[in-house]
Amino acid sequence: MTVDPATASPGQRLALRFGSEKVRGIAFSLSRSGDEGWSVAYYLTSDWGSPGSHSPDWWSVEDGEGRGWVDVGVGGPGPDHVIVPDSARAGEYLLCTANSADEACALLTVTG
Repeated sequence: MTVDPATASPGQRLALRFGSEKVRGIAFSLSRSGDEGWSVAYYLTSDWGSPGSHSPDWWSVEDGEGRGWVDVGVGGPGPDHVIVPDSARAGEYLLCTANSADEACALLTVTG
């Protein structure tokens, strides 16, 4: 998985691209590095690789009770679009597929 741009601001839209055979869902985790390694801070949902059909969304792990996503498969190279959470603090993050048989990840730098 690649993310474009790899450096982004809170609220910015990202384009995620995959190998042509990669099947994934619409959910992604955004983890922040800490003293004990990567820890999931947010969950993101994409536009399903179909801009205008679905709106990207996000929520923090703390606000996750009762939240979830539709379990659908998305194929092809993308791009799938997600939004950097408005409350994401500046720093390094690991953006990964959250409901894919084969996890894919990419590094993301969030600026202040």
